[in-house]
Amino acid sequence: MTAGNPQGLLVDWGTSNARAWTVAEDGSVIASAQSSGGIGRIADGNFSAAFKDLTEQLTPTPLPTLMSGMIGSRQGWIEAPYLTCPVSLSDLAQQLIPVPDAPYIRIVPGVHLQTSKGRNDVMRGEEVQIAGVIELVSSTEEQLICLPGTHSKWAWVKKGVLTDFATSMTGEVFAAMSNHTILGALLPNDGGAASDITSAGFETGLVRSGESGGLLHHLFGVRAEGLFDAVAADDLRGYLSGILIGHEVRDMLGQQTGTAPVIVVGEAQLAAHYVHAITAMNRPASILDSELATIAGLTMILNKSQ
Repeated sequence: MTAGNPQGLLVDWGTSNARAWTVAEDGSVIASAQSSGGIGRIADGNFSAAFKDLTEQLTPTPLPTLMSGMIGSRQGWIEAPYLTCPVSLSDLAQQLIPVPDAPYIRIVPGVHLQTSKGRNDVMRGEEVQIAGVIELVSSTEEQLICLPGTHSKWAWVKKGVLTDFATSMTGEVFAAMSNHTILGALLPNDGGAASDITSAGFETGLVRSGESGGLLHHLFGVRAEGLFDAVAADDLRGYLSGILIGHEVRDMLGQQTGTAPVIVVGEAQLAAHYVHAITAMNRPASILDSELATIAGLTMILNKSQ
């Protein structure tokens, strides 16, 4: 935390949780708050009351406020329509959507991609973290950004402009495979946190992901290897994770040519697994804290919008 006069209020409001920060003009955090009141948990859609509960301890008077995430979806406070890729920071700052009856509160739009071959993809919230990377990691050329999570995003940035991106359902597939398929019967019942992913299991799965047979065959192999103790029971969750992340990383690195280091934006333990997979495939990678990227991105967009 830092002392000083708050210049703005930043809010990252997703499906399950919400976070808020008051910041100085340079983006330094003065105070913060968080809540489990994601948009999926707001009774009767009373977002105004939920916003007050989240932020009233941070600032006694209204501040210029910028929000991102699922709060701008159709299920959120007000829909912030998708911008079409390619998108720059200035594009995001110029297309903010004000909240009815509270024009000092604005929402960052999401981003929609449609390729020349008709492929569609979307992001909502990650565009702010990408803006944070652009702000924090100086580069005059190409950047490749990986944002791992339930739906992992890979984003290609050229000279500060988001030009392409792709989504992998790796985290959601991992949870589904662990909890709702035959594979789960052999996995330790430990909740499946990132800390439960053993390095030995992950490494074995990572190697397996590069072998012939394809993802679906490799997934069933989690059960077969477990039945015959070819992979220890305590390593099976890591083995599954290594297979999934290995396939994701290999496919995404192969989408475009380039040698730029991959910037992995995420929680430390999960990001470390991705960095390990990326470097194992002979591409340099580094980690940037997701909260730091979110704050930097929102601050930059807020400053550009005023």
